Amino acid sequence: DGPFSIITRTPGIWFWVNVFYCNLLMLAGSIILFKRLFTPPRIQNRQIILVLFAIIIPWIGTLTFIFNLIPGMRIDPAPSLIPISISLITLALHPFNVFDVIPIARDFVLEHINDGIVVLDKSWRIIDFNPAVTNIFNIEKIKFGTPFSEVFNMPPLNQITENEDLHKTEIVFQIDENKKFVEVEISPLLGRNKIIIGRTVRFTDVTKNRKLQETLMKTERLESLSTLAGGIAHEFNNIHSAVFGYLDLALNTEDIDKIQEFLMKALLARSRAVELTDQLLTFSKGGAPFCKEEAVHPFFKDRVELLLRKTNIKRTFNIAHDVTTCWMDKKQMGQVIDEIIMNAQEAVGENGGEISVTVKNIYINKGEKIKIKEGRYVEIAITDNGKGIPEDILPNIFDPFFTTKEVGTGLGLSAAYSIIDQHGGTIEVETKTGEGTTFHLFVPAEKQ
Repeated sequence: DGPFSIITRTPGIWFWVNVFYCNLLMLAGSIILFKRLFTPPRIQNRQIILVLFAIIIPWIGTLTFIFNLIPGMRIDPAPSLIPISISLITLALHPFNVFDVIPIARDFVLEHINDGIVVLDKSWRIIDFNPAVTNIFNIEKIKFGTPFSEVFNMPPLNQITENEDLHKTEIVFQIDENKKFVEVEISPLLGRNKIIIGRTVRFTDVTKNRKLQETLMKTERLESLSTLAGGIAHEFNNIHSAVFGYLDLALNTEDIDKIQEFLMKALLARSRAVELTDQLLTFSKGGAPFCKEEAVHPFFKDRVELLLRKTNIKRTFNIAHDVTTCWMDKKQMGQVIDEIIMNAQEAVGENGGEISVTVKNIYINKGEKIKIKEGRYVEIAITDNGKGIPEDILPNIFDPFFTTKEVGTGLGLSAAYSIIDQHGGTIEVETKTGEGTTFHLFVPAEKQ
């Protein structure tokens, strides 16, 4: 009635059902967002507040219109307020590019795992993390957008922005006089066209595992010491009995020939004691090598030929023409070669056996499976075609006094390993039952 069209409304029952349902959903969503303001991590509080305002502004307009709180309002103002909401949401999210790295199922994946997770954008700024991070590092608060290196200011974490090759490492640090061991793994977040749009950093607290390993290692050392002490006592007791037994026999006979025989046997037993003492010295600082620069060839080849000269074992040599000198004690290194070759000789037997020796230069990089210092080495690989070493005894072959032979002290391989270790190198073993064994000796080519 009149010159203007006026919208009139007559609400029915389904209108109010719809109003109740829609507003209940809006209220539930707002409560969830509001609760997040008080749930760690709180680095997104500013963003949550802006989003809440973006929701509430048009919502208030709709409620004002429905319940006629402002007399004369005939049109719902919510659509006109939507641009304000969009501006607030854009202001909340866009500056940090979080549309590219939105966590999925965050409450279940991040909040309830023991590992600490930090989400970074492509500029190495922190855009999210879970409560486990604060528990591991005892951090109270992290601001949204803070550079990673500022929060985790400990080597090598504070340098990872310059070291793109760092993917997994372990760090050790002190918190309240307690040492912590934490494994760190960094993974890229890839967007379209496999472009890096961010990164995740995973922290795993392995302190309990490391302490358990240390306890086990101490126990193993005590057991090894007990075995070593028992073996030494047993071997020297045998030598002692032999020496004094032959001396006693010599004293109780008048036959000159018999006296000489018994004394020679006593001297032979004494030489066994000297040999055993030399082997034991390799386990102590008293047996430290006197290293100097020595030529590898023909030292290794001559040593092998000397040991096998009276056998029918076929031997082959593959020595690189450019092999460098080694930093070694030739006497001790000869003992190592002797022990490895004698074991290989026993493995192949006299008929149809073959032993090959390969010598070459090698460079060990940091992080490789071979656990020695990075640098230049000479690798001596001694391979036999014998019966191989059974898997059940392979872990014990370098243990003192461990032997499968009826005669022997069980100190040979353990002494060889100790010598190489004191030189700054190591020994690796490859074996296959029925096909043979290869001992890889890594000897430093430069002063350690």
